[in-house]
Amino acid sequence: MSCAEKWLKFLLRLNGVLAIMAVVAVVMPHAWLEWCVSKVEPGLHAGFIVAYLARSLSMFFVLVGVFMVIFASDVTRYRVPITCVAVWVFLAILCFGSYSYAHLPELAKLWFFWFVVADACWSLLFAAAILLCQRRLRHTAAVDARP
Repeated sequence: MSCAEKWLKFLLRLNGVLAIMAVVAVVMPHAWLEWCVSKVEPGLHAGFIVAYLARSLSMFFVLVGVFMVIFASDVTRYRVPITCVAVWVFLAILCFGSYSYAHLPELAKLWFFWFVVADACWSLLFAAAILLCQRRLRHTAAVDARP
């Protein structure tokens, strides 16, 4: 197993396990959700829509985490979906950045915005590392395939 393959598997497993931890937000009591929402956005009531969005987004993260762990089991076989994940992360961050740019003066005052920025930076590093590892894996495979 090459160094790039080990790193790719490690990155996928790490992010997978971190994403699976979102299961807590799926099953937590509503009072906990109310408390969390009040810390992020004071005055916002965690009614049906907020609770639905928070729990469904958390379920999505759990699903993505499970896929990351599965993809880590065979990075050669799952090369295409792994690449799709990395490209999707880049597109999501681009959309977040383009939306946020217009609202930057008011968003920059909020502590949670900087948490989201840190998460976006981690996601960009994650996607770039995936693509770099995959590039090295393809290069290694091409060198090994030479007669």
